[in-house]
Amino acid sequence: MVVGAFRSGRTRRYAARVRLLCIHHEPTSDGGTLLAPARAGGWAIEHWHAHAGEPRPVLDGVDAVVAYGGTMNPDDDARLAWLADVRATLAEAVERDTPVLGICLGAQLLGQALGAGAPRLAQPELGWFEVELTAAGTDDVLLGPLAPVCEVFQWHDYGCELPPGAVPLARSERAPQQAYRVGDAVWAVQFHIEVDAASVARWTGAVPEIVRARGAEPADLVARAQAYEPEYVATARSFMGRFLTVARSRAGRRVA
Repeated sequence: MVVGAFRSGRTRRYAARVRLLCIHHEPTSDGGTLLAPARAGGWAIEHWHAHAGEPRPVLDGVDAVVAYGGTMNPDDDARLAWLADVRATLAEAVERDTPVLGICLGAQLLGQALGAGAPRLAQPELGWFEVELTAAGTDDVLLGPLAPVCEVFQWHDYGCELPPGAVPLARSERAPQQAYRVGDAVWAVQFHIEVDAASVARWTGAVPEIVRARGAEPADLVARAQAYEPEYVATARSFMGRFLTVARSRAGRRVA
């Protein structure tokens, strides 16, 4: 990938017409089921491992950005100074009119980058929960096909608040802002649309004591993931496909 400090007005030419930048917050982040549609669509997929101290990416020529989740919290700046770089990169992408998708921690950091808070929830969400789409969510190009209610995998102690001008798209009982859109092509989703049964087993197996402390049983979460996997993976890939379709349609029209 191309990394370095952002320089206003800089332009580049690349062999690949469309480029997807994936922002990772820890070594175990691999993109889950969302990368298959990008590969099938011929996207050039680039990865920024912010947690590893890699410098901020140059966004010239980047056509879409996805920020994944992580086990850290959005207010962990005192021990993880690179979180500020992630926020700055997301803010720059939005300013450039680049389509952005933030997932879980990525959604919280995106909101902070745009002026919103990311508060600790009264009750964390860990496990399979239903989210209900709002009227705007039902009409949304990305989330609309999930309406009226969709069961999703959650793992978060913190939540999202709405940035200025954001449109709420989905909610749950414990986290009222499950998804929102800013403008026409910036989305945040609090839930993990990208998981499959293997990732649920890996995550819950790594810290079973935390899962149980949140009121869930690892084996039950994995069993549900296995039963739900064909439908959930298909839903995730369609979801990502719609995001990439929006991004491809906007390629070349962004602010330089």
